[in-house]
Amino acid sequence: MIIQDDNKFKQPPSRIKRLFKNPQFRDVLIIIFTSLALPLTIYYSFRTFTTEVIALVVSGIPPCLRAIYIFIKKRHVDILSCIIVLSFAISGILAGIQGDPKIVLLQGSFVTAVIGLMFFFTLIPLSTPWFTIYPMTHLVGSQILATLPSQEWTDHEGEHHEMSTPDFMWQKVPSYRTLSYGLTTLWGLGLLTIFAAKAGMIYTDVPVDQIVGISKAVSASVNGVLGGITIIVYFIFRRKFRLFDIQWREENDFPLGQEEDQQTSNNHIKNSHHDNTISRTS
Repeated sequence: MIIQDDNKFKQPPSRIKRLFKNPQFRDVLIIIFTSLALPLTIYYSFRTFTTEVIALVVSGIPPCLRAIYIFIKKRHVDILSCIIVLSFAISGILAGIQGDPKIVLLQGSFVTAVIGLMFFFTLIPLSTPWFTIYPMTHLVGSQILATLPSQEWTDHEGEHHEMSTPDFMWQKVPSYRTLSYGLTTLWGLGLLTIFAAKAGMIYTDVPVDQIVGISKAVSASVNGVLGGITIIVYFIFRRKFRLFDIQWREENDFPLGQEEDQQTSNNHIKNSHHDNTISRTS
């Protein structure tokens, strides 16, 4: 009787399934859904039976809730999350006072400009005993890559070290720091471009519905281009980082077993040399 192994006939998971199992990819999808797709859907849905002001304020609830969730989960102050929460709070206040939907849109454009300026602010290489300024893309990347295994190694003195992968790349890989500064500059310019386009439409006679649609399209286009560049750079750097990691560990990582073997080998060499010396003396 022939027993067939069913494992041989199992198809490996497709690239799409592997992609959706990737926690980093899922985080990106959640950000796109809560910050772009869902707010736009809510706005046009509420716009049919309520005022533009209420529709704009309600459409800002999903990203606001996500910002609060991240703030509570991470247990620390997240600059971007705080800005988003503050922006929608101010938008609601201005909408209630002015009753003008363009004021709410203008507030949102100011938030975009502030975030863009913050990207440029994080380019300042300032380090103090209390805090260190890192490029914004490194800070965001540290959150996205937080699920990666930490980097561990043992130095030549036998001391064990452990560091998160983003921190390891920042401290040990000079090209990563260069890429972080470059991408932060690009994102800062992109966000200020979105602000300029949106502010220009707000101060014209373009209807609010068209402003919302066009501004979302501009934001999606700019963010899509910048996101594509970031992803391409990430995959290129990931390949280089693997090669760097192998070479770096060959020069700096000394596992205990390897260190003991090396010590034993050295002892054998010393003993052999000592025996040869005694033999010659005899």
